[in-house]
Amino acid sequence: MGVVSAMNLLFVSDIFGQTSALDKLAFDLQTRIQHKATDTAKSVDITSRDSICHNISCHIVDPYAGKRFNFADEAEAYQYFSTHSTIEQYANDVSAVLAKLDFKHATWVIGFSAGASAVWRLAASLEGEQYRNVHAVGFYGGQIRHLTELSPLVPMHLVFPKSEAHFDIDDLIETLAEGQAASLTTPSENQSKFSSSKFSQEKVNYFHGFMNKCSAKFDPEGYAVWLENLANTIIQHCD
Repeated sequence: MGVVSAMNLLFVSDIFGQTSALDKLAFDLQTRIQHKATDTAKSVDITSRDSICHNISCHIVDPYAGKRFNFADEAEAYQYFSTHSTIEQYANDVSAVLAKLDFKHATWVIGFSAGASAVWRLAASLEGEQYRNVHAVGFYGGQIRHLTELSPLVPMHLVFPKSEAHFDIDDLIETLAEGQAASLTTPSENQSKFSSSKFSQEKVNYFHGFMNKCSAKFDPEGYAVWLENLANTIIQHCD
């Protein structure tokens, strides 16, 4: 387990956009990372605060250019998103924000629902040495089922819910596994250099929206478990 002097966290919202719940998630994750980094620093006798991940730069991108809405439910949020954005456009929005970050530092892009699908689309275009410090995580990105021909060019982990109303999660996981395995037989130059084959996925015992307090499917247990998982994973990748 290592330590770093600085880090970027880029949160990519679901269709609810930027909300106080997402602000809180970003704060909670940043706090956990800092606490864990401090404990790590103590264990190896590092005393400089600047050397233990206290310099974390958090950014939030949403489909609505930062305008906040108070959607009543997922149906209202979905209707607005469908009218005003697409996954392709959203991926471009994320790309514009990502381009402004300092890639010398570890950069974690964490997307939720439509945001996860946008990150998946974007990750397939992140080719080049400048992205060597970029990692991506996507939670319940259902629209990925329409983008299974893509392969992420940076390490990416997908977290799928226990079920979805409109498609079979297990079928999608199998399709993605087969597609990524096939892509490794003819890796791009970027893949061979930067181990972008580190694609992984899993299905969890929570429902779509479990990380969002605005969602009817928010799960306090799942939220706590995955904040911990994210913090642990991020710290383990510090170097």
